[in-house]
Amino acid sequence: MVPCYSYHGSGNSVTRGAMAIAVHAGVALLSLAVRLPLRRAPPILATAAEPSNWHVTVPRSYGDAAEQAARSTLAAARDGGRRLLVENAAIELNPGSEYYQPSELIGIVHRLALALLEAPPVGLLPASRPHIKLLFSSPADATLAGASILTPDTPVSCLGHPSALGPRDGAFIVVSPGAAAGGIDADRALADLLDAASGRLVVVVNPAAGAAARAALDTAYLMRPLSLGYLRDSYATQVSRGRAVLLRCFPHEWSVLVDADGGGRWSWAGQFNAEPNDAQIEAVCRDEVTRLRMEAGVAFPDGGDLES
Repeated sequence: MVPCYSYHGSGNSVTRGAMAIAVHAGVALLSLAVRLPLRRAPPILATAAEPSNWHVTVPRSYGDAAEQAARSTLAAARDGGRRLLVENAAIELNPGSEYYQPSELIGIVHRLALALLEAPPVGLLPASRPHIKLLFSSPADATLAGASILTPDTPVSCLGHPSALGPRDGAFIVVSPGAAAGGIDADRALADLLDAASGRLVVVVNPAAGAAARAALDTAYLMRPLSLGYLRDSYATQVSRGRAVLLRCFPHEWSVLVDADGGGRWSWAGQFNAEPNDAQIEAVCRDEVTRLRMEAGVAFPDGGDLES
């Protein structure tokens, strides 16, 4: 019996056998550790002591994720990007999840705004437009943000509200459009904002799945946890569990990192010039798990030939 693989993600699934790779809604961001062992001829691998490798570092905390997202967004804005997507798919940052922690999402958004305020790209925030407006779909989140964010140049409002776009707003950060939108048409309100903002920067953070505006945005940052399930060898009767992450930090490539046994020993599995599809993620995860098992002396009986 030769182990086979399947991929489940982004709402689609292709079943091939004993391995499942899925966007894991239950992955807690704080459980992701950073310890990447060396492997054959990869790009530079990340450790906490090597900040130059930040773009292939799995964030171990909300603070790490905020810094990573801020650095990526600032780089994209300096490169001329004005319609940017920032997505962190940790379950605690999803307003539709029962595990949602709004204070953590607000903290990441605030750090993003501060990075743009502290070192704005040339021309981003002229003297006449010094503000970065934070726009929330949820009135409850906007209220919480307004009470906790006291920076004068980061006013808070709701997407679709008359105060959403003001004359002194030089940039906008839109938080989770489409989630608990308070009775507004979030897609229409965001489209109107993108049109009215003209050349001003708009960063959209964690839009709800299927949001129409995604097509108009360039990805500055993405951190998407995945789950792995595989048979350790052809005699195994129980599925082994691990983790993977799809990570993109502008201007770097899209990387896939694997923690095959869930113990925090992350390894680099592959990279792509554009966002990989399901089959591509499946392939690099399959190959990396196979390599790790063979290095551990648990080679497949046929030498690792994985058939679908």
